[in-house]
Amino acid sequence: MVGSMDYTIFYKTSYSNGIIDCGDGYDFFFSSFDGCERTTSIFDTINSDKKTWIKFPHFQLDFDAIDGYLCTSFKEDECFIDLFSSIDISKSSKVCVDITGFIRPHLIFFIKYLHRLGLRKIYFLYSEPIHYKHAEDTTLYGFFVDVIII
Repeated sequence: MVGSMDYTIFYKTSYSNGIIDCGDGYDFFFSSFDGCERTTSIFDTINSDKKTWIKFPHFQLDFDAIDGYLCTSFKEDECFIDLFSSIDISKSSKVCVDITGFIRPHLIFFIKYLHRLGLRKIYFLYSEPIHYKHAEDTTLYGFFVDVIII
């Protein structure tokens, strides 16, 4: 069919026990530094030539990572343009992004920026929590308490 979307390009694989099969590895791996075990365990075990922690100013955490990039701007464009000016990503680079700790607007801009660099294939990882603190009573999103006309 003309104009129809090929959804076979989107696939999902589940990995258990923290064992991730990434074949020969990646050229670049990016992860948001949020200090949680879910992101640090992936960062430590992933096979990549170049690993980069991205520390966003939204997270007030101590950050002294050797493989880190300290984003000082709250603006997505300023953060990533600066980051990518120091990294040589080509169209054929094999890039993997752990989206677990990424802030959504930053993730969207990050993906769009990689696309503008000519990258056509990106691998994404996301780590589910082992359990939620309040089990089935866990609130997974916020909600409005009051609506005020201004």
